[in-house]
Amino acid sequence: MKQPHLSDNEPLVLKEEEYLVFLGLVGRGLWKNNVFIANLIEVDQETIASWKKRKEVIKLRQGSVRGDLERWKRSSDPEKRLKEQGMEFETDKLDVSMKIEVKGLENI
Repeated sequence: MKQPHLSDNEPLVLKEEEYLVFLGLVGRGLWKNNVFIANLIEVDQETIASWKKRKEVIKLRQGSVRGDLERWKRSSDPEKRLKEQGMEFETDKLDVSMKIEVKGLENI
């Protein structure tokens, strides 16, 4: 039998294989819905909630979010993408001025 993970009083990991699947999901950005993840890898919701408190999971989540933000920044409408993900943000003020010159009106 494998020894459970334990570091710095973090929650125990008794189901090694399921935990590795969970880490893969978190790395891909699938970490929000405890019920869905628990059903997918066949563990209790409380187990998922507990695993989310582990330092390595927190780092993976941060990396996943950072990667999403970088991809959204390169996309055409990052604010819309953030709203779709339920993320709150404050927009910076942007003052824009434009000069419009219309030619050829004398022929109308």
